[in-house]
Amino acid sequence: MPEKRNHETGSRDTNRKIEDLTSLLEVTRLLSSDMSLKSILETMFRTTTRIMNCDRYSLFIYDEEKDELHSKIALGSEQEEIRFPADKGIAGDVFQTGVPVNIKDCYADRRFNPQVDVKTGYKTKTLLCIPVTSFDGRRIGVIQVLNKREGVFTPYDEYLLGLLASHLGVAVQRAFLMENYLEKQKLENEMNIAHAIQASLTPGRAPVFHGFDISCLSRQCETTGGDYLDFVNLTRNRLGVVIGDVTGHGLGASLLMLAARSTFRVLIEDGLDMRQLAARLNRRIIQDFNRERGMTFFYGKLDSENRVLDFINCGHDEPLWYHAQSAAITCLEQCGLALGMLPGTTYEKARSIHPEKNDILVFYTDGITEAMNPEKELFGTAGLEAVVKKNASENAATIQKRIRQAVSQFVRNGSRQDDMSLIIIKII
Repeated sequence: MPEKRNHETGSRDTNRKIEDLTSLLEVTRLLSSDMSLKSILETMFRTTTRIMNCDRYSLFIYDEEKDELHSKIALGSEQEEIRFPADKGIAGDVFQTGVPVNIKDCYADRRFNPQVDVKTGYKTKTLLCIPVTSFDGRRIGVIQVLNKREGVFTPYDEYLLGLLASHLGVAVQRAFLMENYLEKQKLENEMNIAHAIQASLTPGRAPVFHGFDISCLSRQCETTGGDYLDFVNLTRNRLGVVIGDVTGHGLGASLLMLAARSTFRVLIEDGLDMRQLAARLNRRIIQDFNRERGMTFFYGKLDSENRVLDFINCGHDEPLWYHAQSAAITCLEQCGLALGMLPGTTYEKARSIHPEKNDILVFYTDGITEAMNPEKELFGTAGLEAVVKKNASENAATIQKRIRQAVSQFVRNGSRQDDMSLIIIKII
């Protein structure tokens, strides 16, 4: 009789192992498919609780940014997500050491935290915790099963849960990579939409304006940028010319630039003089962006009848004025601080210049003068002036092209780190 019972016991053990291996192969097949993290966790819950013959299953994922372990799923309980420091408790100990823990009496183990049981009314008796590693061997969390329905967790259970954990780690890592990829694709799509909106509001080419030959260029170093370039038809004989530069670049700078453009377009309808307009625009930017970013701003009014440029320069790089008769270059000086820096900023009265025939006005952002070559040298205002003087006899479009080429040749293999905008106005 003992031999028969031993034979029956051995048969049951063999049958169980066959069932376990079959389940393991099935879950491996499922985890090898393209599954979302939610589907992976649900699959693991069903499989693990059945194979391990336990009450509950939890997977704690490591949050590297917060250095915490958090439960992505704890089915069989109504509690919300659990978070705790990655070096605390049994799960933290297993995560830190990479050594499995098999506890036959949780309340007798000093590492066990009974507060979760107190909160949920659940009684944890036995516990098995195994580290979960990714395909590159890095620990990404721990898997934990509670309360073996018959007896305690055995070495065979440790071995089986270890196999499940190894497949789970690879699947979770792949799911994370896929989620990150999809999130990146979504962000890129949104950035492309933002780029299209910004491009539609930035002049692709300069307007035709009697008495002036005008050319412009605006390029972002990222999908979106903070350079502000605009032309506004004020009257038949007057053209508004705007150039500005938000601190930084990317989406945040683009949002401020678009907000400033919209506000400016509204304010010019109110008939404000240039000082009032600058002060109002400064106040609005501070209200909307709380001085998190500043913006340089140049606004000029070209008068084709009198060949005059009235302007106000709020902290922007001083535009160049090439004098054809003397071949000298002077600058259009600043009239006050950049916008968005200090509340209540006042600006000096708008200034006026009377350029003559063949004179050239050059408006630019610092992406041109601060372009850097591999030797860490800047293109500089001197480099820009040299190109203007050398090509002063050319039309505006050619001068703009030559400046762009000169910057490109200067940086060579160096990377352009800022947005770049340029307006060339030649008096004809």
